[in-house]
Amino acid sequence: MHKSRFLQPATLLASLALFVALAGGAFAARSVLIGSAQIKNHSIQLVDISASARKGLTGKRGPRGVEGFRGAVGATGAHGATGAAGAFDPSKVSYQGGATVVCDSSAVCTAYAFCPANAITIGGGYSIGASTVDAAILRSSTFANAYHRIEVVNTTSDSIGVTANAICAAN
Repeated sequence: MHKSRFLQPATLLASLALFVALAGGAFAARSVLIGSAQIKNHSIQLVDISASARKGLTGKRGPRGVEGFRGAVGATGAHGATGAAGAFDPSKVSYQGGATVVCDSSAVCTAYAFCPANAITIGGGYSIGASTVDAAILRSSTFANAYHRIEVVNTTSDSIGVTANAICAAN
């Protein structure tokens, strides 16, 4: 008896098994693949993706945002310690009266007041001894931080006492 070479039951069964094996793998692979419909938002973490995919996630830096509102003023801090004394010390200021000069009627008189050796003259003034004085003050001035001078013209008919005063500051 002559048998057909291609349609034998064993060949037919082997071909069917081969087709199922090849198609079944593709079917199984298709059912295992995950598409975007199966992924929930924010469910994939950075560790779940490859290093090359992570590099692709970095974009250019955006522009700087608008500055925020200024916050409320905080509580006042503790009071600090008192600092060192500055250059001017009122305890180093003194008042020096010079010798009283007697100025006769119609005379021009000059009186001086000097500061101690460790001080400079920073200003000055004068006093005239009579209660009602008609004397004319020519000058009242401080010279080179060394002394104060007063010049007076006695326009009265009596003698008067003139005293120069210096305001001194210790060095």
